[in-house]
Amino acid sequence: QKLTAIRMDVGWIFEKGGELNQVVKENLENIVSLLNDGNESVRKILTELRPAVLHERNLIEALKNQNESFKAAKKIPIDFTHNFNDIEISEAIGDCIFRVYQESLTNIMRYAEATRVCCEVFIKDDNLSVRITDNGKGFNLKDIGLKKRFGILGMKERIYSQGGELEIQSIEGEGTTVSFSIPFSTKKNI
Repeated sequence: QKLTAIRMDVGWIFEKGGELNQVVKENLENIVSLLNDGNESVRKILTELRPAVLHERNLIEALKNQNESFKAAKKIPIDFTHNFNDIEISEAIGDCIFRVYQESLTNIMRYAEATRVCCEVFIKDDNLSVRITDNGKGFNLKDIGLKKRFGILGMKERIYSQGGELEIQSIEGEGTTVSFSIPFSTKKNI
């Protein structure tokens, strides 16, 4: 997340730099290239550090385990539904779903002040989809661009890296819904 933030800042300097001399521009391009390589290295390391629960169990069991950790930490109930039990998915997709799910629950713990959370995991139209809704304080979506929200940036990068889509809906005083979907064909994966 920090590497992404630095890359964005360097890109901004490059775009807004106007009449920077050629040597400075070449150095900025080199920095962006190094940051992109660094991000790729971090992704590879994280893939190798795949959560043991994903390796030892299936995705649904790993998400249930995450729910139990959340409930133990915050004493907030989670309604969890799913329309499948065990499917074979690539490590990249499993990691992506698990990490974005984990980050979503972490954001709820840190910021939402919620008293209830609902999570759905389902396969529909060749997509593996997740929807996480809380009844917390919500936030103004326009503020996302004003503040460095590295957690949200990281979630977007993960989902987009798998060809998926991420949507965040939030109403101040009413709560937030994080929805994401990744292309998935049971014909290819089972």
